[in-house]
Amino acid sequence: MPQNTDWSSFTGLFEIEITGQPVISRNINDLSKPIVLDAGNYIVTVTAYLGAGMPVARGQTNITIIAGTPDAHIIRLSAIMEPGTTGVFDWNITIPAVDSAFMQITEIGGTPVGAVENLSQGANTGERNLNSGYYFVTTTLSRTNHADIVRRDVLHIYQNMGKLCALRLIRKDLDTHLWTGTQTAR
Repeated sequence: MPQNTDWSSFTGLFEIEITGQPVISRNINDLSKPIVLDAGNYIVTVTAYLGAGMPVARGQTNITIIAGTPDAHIIRLSAIMEPGTTGVFDWNITIPAVDSAFMQITEIGGTPVGAVENLSQGANTGERNLNSGYYFVTTTLSRTNHADIVRRDVLHIYQNMGKLCALRLIRKDLDTHLWTGTQTAR
């Protein structure tokens, strides 16, 4: 997950768990509101939820509160990537006329995941539920009397999150073998 994630547009809820205290629920607007604690040592865990029962990021730190001393702590949240959890990969790919276009999703270790998508047969949009983890997405375009164009991207799938791959290729891309695209979180 990218560092320095901007949470300002996050519309879900945050739960703050502090050793020996009731769970505190907050949204992005009151997340930085102070929490008053007695002197002592605490473990603070913050979890971000997209919806009920859908945690997407978590962070934890140990803090020590000293009586009469104001203190502030920053807890970095990281996307949750735990075994047994899933996310969604969506694609929307527009291509010019080619002889064939295929997309294959492969675990970083080399195991293909699901069938090869035949994009030249109209499968230009779709989605696939994937286990949390890292994948290669390899897209191959072929045209008679031209070298194949192969694009390979790394895909990160996190718990309860989606990744949208939106590509628009034009004829010039096939002639010059240049290919650009964007990926944004859903």
